[in-house]
Amino acid sequence: MELDLSYSCLTEIPKDLPDALEKLYIGNNGITKLENLQDTLKVLYIYKNDITKLENLPNTLEELYIGNNSITKLENLPSSLKKLYIGSNKISKLENLPKTLKILSIGKNQICKIQNLPDTLQTLNIGNNKISKLENLPSTLKQLWINNNQITTLENLPDTLEELRIEYNIVSKLENLPDTLERLDIRNNLIAKTPKRNIKYHWL
Repeated sequence: MELDLSYSCLTEIPKDLPDALEKLYIGNNGITKLENLQDTLKVLYIYKNDITKLENLPNTLEELYIGNNSITKLENLPSSLKKLYIGSNKISKLENLPKTLKILSIGKNQICKIQNLPDTLQTLNIGNNKISKLENLPSTLKQLWINNNQITTLENLPDTLEELRIEYNIVSKLENLPDTLERLDIRNNLIAKTPKRNIKYHWL
C-alpha cells in the first residue's frame, strides 16, 4: 500500500498511518522528527523537511530518500537498507552505513574523506563535497559521481567501474582508468591530453 502526504503542511508524521503501509511520500512539509513509522514500511520519501537526526526507522526499510534536511550524522540506519539518498544535508563523515547498501547518494554535504563504505556498494554519488583524494572505494563499485570536489589525481579506482563523473575538479592527467570504464565525464579539469580509449561517452 502507498500513501502520498507531500505538500500537506505537516509538522509531524501522523500517528494513524494505515496498517500494511509499504511506501510513504511525505516530502515538502515541515516535519522535524522521524517517528510513528509503520513496521511494514519499505520505501520512505521524506525530502525537504526540517529533520535533524536519523532515528526510529523501521527494520523493514529498503529505500530512504531524505535529502534537503538538516541531518548532521549518519546513524541508526536499518540493516535492511539498500538505497540511501541523503544529499543536501550537513553530514561531515561517512560512517555507520549498513552492509546491505547498494546505492548511496550523498552529494552536497561537508564530507572530506572517502571511508567506511560497505562492500556491497555499486553506485556512489558524492559530488559537491570537499574530497581531495580517491581512496577506500569498494571493489563492487560500478558508478562513481565525484564531480565538484578537489581531486587532483585519478587513482585507486576499482576494476569494476563502468561510469566515472569527475567534472569540475583539478585533475591534470588521465591515468589509472580501469578497462571496464564505459562512460567518462571530465569537463572543467586541467587535462590537456585525452585517452586513446574506446569509451562510449567522453565529454570535454
